Amino acid sequence: MKKINFSNKRILLSLIPISIIVIVTLVLLTVAKDKPTQDIYFFYDGVCGECNTDSEFIDLFNLKVGDIKESVEHQVNIINTFKFGDTQWTKLCDELNIPLENRILPMVILGDNYAAGNSNIEQNIRSLFCENFDIIDTKTLTYYYRPDCPDCVRVEPFFNETLALYPELNVIKIDTTNSIHKELFKKKLDEWNVPEEQWQVPFIHYQKDYLSGYSEIEEKLIEFLD
Repeated sequence: MKKINFSNKRILLSLIPISIIVIVTLVLLTVAKDKPTQDIYFFYDGVCGECNTDSEFIDLFNLKVGDIKESVEHQVNIINTFKFGDTQWTKLCDELNIPLENRILPMVILGDNYAAGNSNIEQNIRSLFCENFDIIDTKTLTYYYRPDCPDCVRVEPFFNETLALYPELNVIKIDTTNSIHKELFKKKLDEWNVPEEQWQVPFIHYQKDYLSGYSEIEEKLIEFLD
């Protein structure tokens, strides 16, 4: 009768959990390795030798998305079209079908979205980043309006009073009389699958949800934020 070596059996059993951990670790490392890195492009026309546009953009980028950027794979590419030409910028603009009137430097291009002009970049870079990487932004609310819109004028006092109760929110107000802002707003409405009958201002977007029009904002804003 053959004897069972219990000592060897215990050793083999003890190796099973270690083997499982090693296999899981290798799988996770393979997935992380295969995950594509998303390019973020910042184009500007820098003639000034003493200006620090590169570092200024990095500072802005870190300020706006520093709390979430490490959660995703990305690569920031800063390109001075004065020194290196505008071929790559023009190619990306063509691929995204960016209207000629909106091709303004500086410009940030991230995935299928863009922001052109200093103020527009500062206002929208966080939302571009979150939407591109499918991150739910719990800190930023975007309000689209027109200064000459009667409903926007009517809702403004209520909107400001209500938002004052939520000091932790970063509120971005975007004036859609600006042609670039208007074009981006239309693009966002399409991406958010907003029915065409709700394509209007005032309009609020927050955490992948929205309120459209004066009546809806007045009736649902507090519940919406809570």
